[in-house]
Amino acid sequence: MSGRPARSGVAAREADASGALAAAVAVDMPDPSAMLPGRVDPPTADLVFSILACDAGLDAAGTAVQGLRDAFVDLHEVRVALPGEIADAAGCSLERAGTLRRALGAAYASRHRVSIAGLLERPARAGRPDLQDLLGVPRFVVDRVRLLHADGRDVPIDDRLLAALKRAGVVGGDADAAAAAERALAGSGTDDPRLAYARVEGLAAAI
Repeated sequence: MSGRPARSGVAAREADASGALAAAVAVDMPDPSAMLPGRVDPPTADLVFSILACDAGLDAAGTAVQGLRDAFVDLHEVRVALPGEIADAAGCSLERAGTLRRALGAAYASRHRVSIAGLLERPARAGRPDLQDLLGVPRFVVDRVRLLHADGRDVPIDDRLLAALKRAGVVGGDADAAAAAERALAGSGTDDPRLAYARVEGLAAAI
């Protein structure tokens, strides 16, 4: 008889769920800078892509950016377009089109060009709004852009990924996005948040 204490049912279920996440196939992150209209720097391209991916998924975002490329010359045109025109081109809701338009407008107002590359490099300063408040975008969007293009360490979690982690048993039913992000990194079998995020996307695609 083994001298080890038996694992509780909760601990066993958590271990199994973490194993499923660690074994999930990591999704390759697309490069939307080659998919959008005009010349777009990678951080700004992923800003657009992340807004369109939030709660919709990577495939839906890929289709949406293709629609933007077909309808507009560059992101300047997207910035000044009506929300309805953006929604029609991207196949997204008016609310999401408005978020995209406002974010591009805020970037332009801050840098006099449609780019957030310089904003990612700004040091924190008292009285200065953070990137989420400045751009008016969901936390998932900022976390994803910072993870892919800056020194971000938070695993991006939107409602879609949170629901997938709950269905897989990785987190409990009452977990929020912040708790899920921590659990995703701890249970993904890596200390690399980029790989952890790619595995969360892979898990969501598989269930």
